[in-house]
Amino acid sequence: MKNLLLVFLFALVIASCKKNNEVEKAIAEINIDVSIERFEQFLVILQQTIYLS
Repeated sequence: MKNLLLVFLFALVIASCKKNNEVEKAIAEINIDVSIERFEQFLVILQQTIYLS
């Protein structure tokens, strides 16, 4: 019974680590999307500045 409990707890820890890894990947993707969006805004401003000068 004690071994079964240890196996269950070990599986729970592994599942929790896997979930955290997926969350970290999702957060990294969001950061990349935000960076790309800011870069696109920068390009639009740069384009407008060149057009106006």
